[in-house]
Amino acid sequence: MQASLGPSACPECQRPYNKEDLKSSQSTSKEGTQALNSPEMEKMLLCSEHDEKLKLFCETDQKLVCVICRDGDKHKGHVFKPVKEAAQINK
Repeated sequence: MQASLGPSACPECQRPYNKEDLKSSQSTSKEGTQALNSPEMEKMLLCSEHDEKLKLFCETDQKLVCVICRDGDKHKGHVFKPVKEAAQINK
């Protein structure tokens, strides 16, 4: 298995995903939407490069990013939304 599957890999299990998977992930969770808001889940959502919380969603790359990633060259000129706002739009 590869260490990184690119910009569309789950930060937890490294499996590839697409936009439709994000919309359906709440309905397939064992605990439902509560699992997405749990402190344990928040701890797991850390940037692999900076060990910062993934608080932003890069609409350009369709990827969760930290604030340090946002300010770097890889995401220069991209459009971002807070994760919670992006999740509400995709419900």
